[in-house]
Amino acid sequence: MKDELLFDQAVSFLGYAGAWFRLLMPEWKEKTEEIRLRTGKPVALRSRGKTVFLQKDGRCVPTPDDGTRYPNHRDMQSIFRSLCFDSVYAHEKEIENGFLSLPGGHRAGICGTAVYHDGHMSGVRDIVSVNLRIAHACPGCAGLLFSFLREELSQGLLLAGPPGSGKTTLLRDLAGILAGKGQYHQVALLDERGELAAVHAGESGLFLGECCDILTGYPKAEGIETAIRVLAPEYIICDEIGREEEMRAIQKGSHAGIGMIGSVHASGREDFLKRPLCLQLLRFTALPFWREDRLGERFNRSAERRSSLKIAGCILILITSWGIGFWASHQLYEKVAFWDHCVQLFRRMETQIRFGSRPLQEILWDCGQEFPPARFCAMAMKKGEPFPKAWRGTWEKACCGIFEKEEIRREECRFLQKWGEELGSSDIQGQLLVCQSASAEMEERRRKARQEAEEKGKFYRVLGLCAGAAVVILLL
Repeated sequence: MKDELLFDQAVSFLGYAGAWFRLLMPEWKEKTEEIRLRTGKPVALRSRGKTVFLQKDGRCVPTPDDGTRYPNHRDMQSIFRSLCFDSVYAHEKEIENGFLSLPGGHRAGICGTAVYHDGHMSGVRDIVSVNLRIAHACPGCAGLLFSFLREELSQGLLLAGPPGSGKTTLLRDLAGILAGKGQYHQVALLDERGELAAVHAGESGLFLGECCDILTGYPKAEGIETAIRVLAPEYIICDEIGREEEMRAIQKGSHAGIGMIGSVHASGREDFLKRPLCLQLLRFTALPFWREDRLGERFNRSAERRSSLKIAGCILILITSWGIGFWASHQLYEKVAFWDHCVQLFRRMETQIRFGSRPLQEILWDCGQEFPPARFCAMAMKKGEPFPKAWRGTWEKACCGIFEKEEIRREECRFLQKWGEELGSSDIQGQLLVCQSASAEMEERRRKARQEAEEKGKFYRVLGLCAGAAVVILLL
């Protein structure tokens, strides 16, 4: 259920006072954690440690004024009766404990004048204050914790944090993970105040997994012993441990090999370590987990980080896959450039031979300014290698960086070496004919390479991008 609907459900138990919140902005409905109602005092809404006051027109203001809603004594008594569903007697036990459990996991804390009978508190009258705590579903909020402590949870877990830090929400989601799909552990959930499971009329208002047994209204000590005796659970989960008898019951569960998971109030690590009961609990719930921040803030930030990392990963995948396609396309255009340089080399050699009558070594050295393999050949000749050998070695190296397949590389290398052999064994007229024939055949190879690059280059780029998009879709 969405937080806005949970808010509307909670205020519906206030009777006619629920209409006060009808005009409240949806964003406030979603983030409100508590509604504070006090006789003669402004209606206050609390969210993440911040308090605002409800106006009669549905607005929220940081400071009360003449337009703020002020409940009177009659309003408070009507609200109290509505929270009891007009049956105060039926809720005496809860009233003695200072709260009323409501369907949906909501809870109303009540303050007033205590009524005693035979030395024992039997009820509360003249209600002056109501604190309506609104349940907030946070599916998956315990997933990160479970992934860290999956194997160690059987040793027990103790959550510690101040009121409102999200301990109950975390326990509820952890119960659903342990007892739900993929795990199916036998879980006993002790819901003394009706907050954890939101049981109403024998039916839970929350999904807690297929293998979760709910004990509602049991005092925690008695509920733990009952669960051990009749349910054979793998895990027992309970909220807000604070009494000696509860600690002893947890000790029994731990000795029975059951993973005991619970929570305690503590403002921080130092406060926790100062409490003797908390230190004793650590012996039976081996893994302490501190809740010094608020659940929503912490897991929202975690979710945002995970979302940001996922988006960054998807972008990286797209860029990488497109880059691979672009690289394959670029390799094709490298062949076009290679044959273009070869054509220019032989045409320039033809011009130099025709009009310059210079030795091949000098011609190749000059051509090497634009086409490095020609200069490598000239350098080899300068070291004393004969032209055919220098020419052959030059093209073997040049072809290795251009043609990937071995058979194609050998074929193109033999094609280039053939012209060198003919060039080195011919007179000037023969050399001119060799240069003309070579440039013509290389021009044809350049044309075919360009055609292949234009046809396949675009295909490789699109293929790389589509492959990356497919991977991103699968990940999302």
